[in-house]
Amino acid sequence: MNRFPAWKYALVALCVAVAFFYTLPNFFGESPAVQVSSLRSAVKVDPALLQRAEDAEPAMLARDPAGTAVLTAFAPIDPLGWRVFVEQPVTEVYATLNASILRTALLLAAGFVISALAALFMARGMVRPIRTLQDLSRYRKKLAAA
Repeated sequence: MNRFPAWKYALVALCVAVAFFYTLPNFFGESPAVQVSSLRSAVKVDPALLQRAEDAEPAMLARDPAGTAVLTAFAPIDPLGWRVFVEQPVTEVYATLNASILRTALLLAAGFVISALAALFMARGMVRPIRTLQDLSRYRKKLAAA
């Protein structure tokens, strides 16, 4: 059986903890991916509006009946002649993206800080022997002068 030093186990545990922290919002989102709601079951769509929707982009910014900005997408169901519209409030769409950007920025900043501290400690370790050699050289010069 392989036995590794404890610091390797600690490093693996730290990596798993950081990965879990990074993916946690994906496991427990604030809202479901698809929200199905109906205003009325007998809503008729104006043919001109339907033509504009078919000519439009597959996803677009719009306003719902309450006046909230939403991202709307649709897909045709050809055998039935239906169009299925799905809308999600823009704040919810961008909330996940903004949270991901913030987590990435924080992890990047933490990585920079950790690497800077590691570089500082490594540089100190490399400078000590050089300073010792310089001190020995000065000491030899003093002995040679005396």
